[in-house]
Amino acid sequence: MSFSFSHEKIGNLNVFNVKGYVDKEAGKSLRLKVEEKVNAGETLFLLDFSLAPLVNSTGLAEVIDLVSLKGSNSKLNFAFSGLSTVCQFSFNSVGIFHYAQAFTSRSEALLGLKKEP
Repeated sequence: MSFSFSHEKIGNLNVFNVKGYVDKEAGKSLRLKVEEKVNAGETLFLLDFSLAPLVNSTGLAEVIDLVSLKGSNSKLNFAFSGLSTVCQFSFNSVGIFHYAQAFTSRSEALLGLKKEP
């Protein structure tokens, strides 16, 4: 399954719709696009993994680097939605949810993130 992602802006929320297998190159391309938005002053991000059932270890490292941006900018807010059971376990095991919220679905995330300042 090839990788792709799309970006859309919903109010102040940057939504990245991730599709396919996430390896190092895929994770890096996603991270760089998010960093570009962060450097432009954006602070609220939802990464929807509903169509990305698997992230390998090198892709996971890129996701860790992505959410670690919050360490140097406390205004950043990251959320993930639609994670498969495997991804949920992996993200939790490496501590990603110390820096990001998890939502079961995109619709749940959109409702939950509307409450964010």
